Amino acid sequence: MFGPSRTRFLLVVLGVGALDPAPASSDPPTTLTVGACQSCWPLTSTHPGSILIPDGAGGVFITWTDAGPHVRLQRVNPDLTLPAGWPAGGLLIGADLAARQIWPSLASDGAGGLYVAWVEQDPVLDTQVRLLRVRSDGSPETGWPASGVVLSRPNQYVEYPVVTARGNRGAAVAWIGSGPSGREVRLQMVDSRGRIAPAWPSGGSLLGSGDWYNNIVGLISDQRGGVHLLWTENREIRSDVRISIVSERGQVKLPGRRLATDAVPVDATMEQSHPEIAPDGSGGAFVVWTDVTHGELNRAIDLTDVFAQHVSATGEIASGWTRWAASGRPIAAGSWYQLNPRVTADGSGGAFVAWSEQGPGILEVGRVVRLDGTGEVAPGWPTEGLALGNVAPTLVADGSGSAFLMWNDGTEAYVQRLGGDSRPTAGWTAPMAIGSARGKGNPLLALDGKQGAFVAWEEHSGQRRAVVLRHLSGAGAEVATPGPASGPAPLAFTVHAAAPNPARTRCRIRFDLPARASIDIELFDIAGRRVDFLARHRMFEAGARFVEWDLNDRQGRPAPAGLYFARVTTGVDQAVVRITVVR
Repeated sequence: MFGPSRTRFLLVVLGVGALDPAPASSDPPTTLTVGACQSCWPLTSTHPGSILIPDGAGGVFITWTDAGPHVRLQRVNPDLTLPAGWPAGGLLIGADLAARQIWPSLASDGAGGLYVAWVEQDPVLDTQVRLLRVRSDGSPETGWPASGVVLSRPNQYVEYPVVTARGNRGAAVAWIGSGPSGREVRLQMVDSRGRIAPAWPSGGSLLGSGDWYNNIVGLISDQRGGVHLLWTENREIRSDVRISIVSERGQVKLPGRRLATDAVPVDATMEQSHPEIAPDGSGGAFVVWTDVTHGELNRAIDLTDVFAQHVSATGEIASGWTRWAASGRPIAAGSWYQLNPRVTADGSGGAFVAWSEQGPGILEVGRVVRLDGTGEVAPGWPTEGLALGNVAPTLVADGSGSAFLMWNDGTEAYVQRLGGDSRPTAGWTAPMAIGSARGKGNPLLALDGKQGAFVAWEEHSGQRRAVVLRHLSGAGAEVATPGPASGPAPLAFTVHAAAPNPARTRCRIRFDLPARASIDIELFDIAGRRVDFLARHRMFEAGARFVEWDLNDRQGRPAPAGLYFARVTTGVDQAVVRITVVR
């Protein structure tokens, strides 16, 4: 029936009626546990975009803090295996194991490696900011000490450093520390060899000070060797979101400009907080923040609103946004509370903005909207934002006008890819459920450079936390299954039931290999005619593996509805599973 046969043939038959509804797959999610620890802070950060970053080769770098606490770094391939030289438990960052390392931040160096910034506390409780450049193989870059370069003076209070690369000129790091005038925002620049940049003081340059801070400093490159620096400055009851542009020579081109200079309304206290900054792709920046409007407290409405602003590479309000120069562009100014804004550029001059809404007796709702280059709501998007779950969605744009989003509804966690018109992109007819929302925290997204994305989150179970990673294609399919690093190899060759089955858009064929092997996977229709080869003499490593069938034949034409057979062959072993295609 299926052409020449080989020995030890196993037919796996599952009774699935062609007209039955597609059952939910009982297969576990395809994930890789990167690390686990107790009472630690795996992915907690005020800079979520600096914890999981692309490696430039289709994989990612990810960092977390173990129970030491010590900072760990891992690189993961597109197929969720670990590159040679990278230990299964992650690479330890910093040479002093007696010290505490906390609050890591990552940035690609543009050459296949990355910069890692962190805070290190010695046994006498002095803290310093350190920076290390790491090669793609996990070793320190030439000229960089394994302990990292010290960027700040010893200080009893240093928090949340954030790092950004400055092209091939090195990196910049900003942080919050204590000083004689209260809390201070400082910035330091180093060259690509780990030396403090010319004209920069050894302890970093003071950019801002205030009575207190909310621990958030934003930092992005201006694509000219300098940076945009964002922070919230607090004095008495007033707080202002401020931005500066600083050149690589330390010249402050924009000295702490307030992004909202007029109160909204006029008697507001301007208690601004939760700022976030994202590069616009042209050397400028998109910024979002929240504003507590004290004057409206008496009416008990509009307590907290979300605003945005677009700043050009020179520090001016971007063209099209000048009408909101005084107060920022109101994004969400409805009743009660709009909180936790997030922003990412859309690659077309605009941006995606996400936030959450809540109020007394009102279930919290997450929302997202796309703004065009002039700050107007893009066509196809509701002006109040698209409702997604009950928390502010995590989001990352793919540069083509689409964006990946992750959220939960209190029961399930979901991932979705939306196009520039708010509709799901091809292959994403419905959000992909990735498991129960219970116990999942701090979700992160990073692009793979091939229209797909990595999804990471924390799994909580009592005091134990695990860092979990998953890789999805741009069409919503699993890219790969974990390799041997995620657990012991299977004891025997096994082919599992196809899923989903019946199949309407795609189907996954999963199999386990006890050792590395060459695999053939052929598809036949009910008459025994070969429909396609999904794999032909393809080498697979030991472990749990799968291939996807897009329900097309070898010419790319949709396969007609009906019964099909997938034959998986390795050496003298083979097995067949049944697939019902429904159109």
